[in-house]
Amino acid sequence: MEAAGYQLKSDLARVCLPAPGRTVPRRLAWANSISLLFLLIGDRRPHQHTWVPVDLPDARNAISEPNALREDAIRVSLAPDGNVYFRQEKTTPENLSYLIQTALQEGAEHRVYLAADRRAKYADVDAVVGQIRLARVTSIVILAEKPDR
Repeated sequence: MEAAGYQLKSDLARVCLPAPGRTVPRRLAWANSISLLFLLIGDRRPHQHTWVPVDLPDARNAISEPNALREDAIRVSLAPDGNVYFRQEKTTPENLSYLIQTALQEGAEHRVYLAADRRAKYADVDAVVGQIRLARVTSIVILAEKPDR
C-alpha cells in the first residue's frame, strides 16, 4: 500500500492513515477521528497532584529534581501548622522514620524530598529532619522554588 508516495509496511500505518481514494474532507474527518482516539486512550495515567500543597521557600540557586516526581519517591511535606505528611498521608513525626524505612525496603531511592512550607517553624522542620536521619537516610533534598527574575 502506498500513501503520498511512501510504501506503508506497518499495519498500524495502514489502519491510521486514510485510504488514498478518499476525498479531502473524508481524509480530514479520518485524521480527526484518529487524533481523538489517541487523545482518549493515549495517556491513561491518573492526573493527580502527588504533593500536599505547601508554599515552598524561594532559592535563587534552586535546581530541578525530576526524581522527586517519581511515584515511589519518598516525599515528606510539612505544613505551616506543623502537620506532617508522608507522600499524601497525614502522619506524626514519630511515625515518619518507620514509614521511610518501609518505603526503602520496598525499593524506593535512598533520598528524601522534603517540602517544608516557608511559614513552618524551625523546630518542626528540625524534628522532621531528625526522624529522617533516624531512618538512616543522609540524602535529604529540601525543595524550594526558583524566583522569577
